[in-house]
Amino acid sequence: MPLTPPPNYTGLYIAAALGASLAAVVALFTRSTLPIVGDSQHNLPHGGRYRDGTKAIDYFKPAKLNSVEPGNHWYAQPWLLVLLLVALICLSGRHAPCCPRCNRVHSA
Repeated sequence: MPLTPPPNYTGLYIAAALGASLAAVVALFTRSTLPIVGDSQHNLPHGGRYRDGTKAIDYFKPAKLNSVEPGNHWYAQPWLLVLLLVALICLSGRHAPCCPRCNRVHSA
C-alpha cells in the first residue's frame, strides 16, 4: 500500500474566507441605517413631502447620522475623539531613550 500525503485544503479555506469577507463587506456597505419613515406605500428615508388628493405627509430629514453623535458640534464628533485619543497615546509613549539592558538614560 503506497503512502500518499493527505489532501491540501488550504486553497479551499482561503477561497471560503475571501468569499465570506467579501459578503460581509458588501452587506455592511449596502444596508441602510437611516430611520424608517413613512407608511406601507410611501417610503421617505431622507425626509420629504407627499401629497395626493386625500393624503398629505411631511417628514423631516434625520437630524444626525447615528446615535453616538449628540448634534452638529465639531468637538463632539466621534472621528475627532478617535484622533485625539490616538494622539494622546502616541504622545504618552514618547520618553527619554533608555538603555534596554540597564533601563537607564546614558549621556552620549
